[in-house]
Amino acid sequence: MMRWVLGILLLPALVWVGGCMGHDSHTLTTGEHGSLRGLAYNPAPQSLHVDPDACFDFGWQDGYDPPAEFTVSLSVLKADGSRTPIVTRLEQTCTAKYRLEPVDLVPEETFLLLKIRCDEDEVRIVYLTTTGGCDRKARGGDGAAEHTVKPVNGK
Repeated sequence: MMRWVLGILLLPALVWVGGCMGHDSHTLTTGEHGSLRGLAYNPAPQSLHVDPDACFDFGWQDGYDPPAEFTVSLSVLKADGSRTPIVTRLEQTCTAKYRLEPVDLVPEETFLLLKIRCDEDEVRIVYLTTTGGCDRKARGGDGAAEHTVKPVNGK
């Protein structure tokens, strides 16, 4: 009986420690009210020969502010025009700078679509991946197919 009580009491802590567990979005604070203008990317837009193990960095250049809320996703573009979402993690690396890191293996020699959107605008960037190394491994861990960044408490 005591094990059941301890299990029930520890369940919220385990969920909190476990992270998003594959939810569709994560919330980060921007604290700004800008737009998608002034975005800079690494790798550069329309890059060819992108390493399939690459992370995707983006952020706002000096003099530009991010919107109060934006959504970012990475997907594989198929020949028929359909897309397959790639599970990723999003972290804020410094003020108005972010890193999108694939959790699972990104397919080799395929087109990727990085999409960043807010209420009034959308940016789409296409990349072509190369052949990866022979010892490629998935990073693993929790992630989501799409991330929404917005101010906490709607401010």
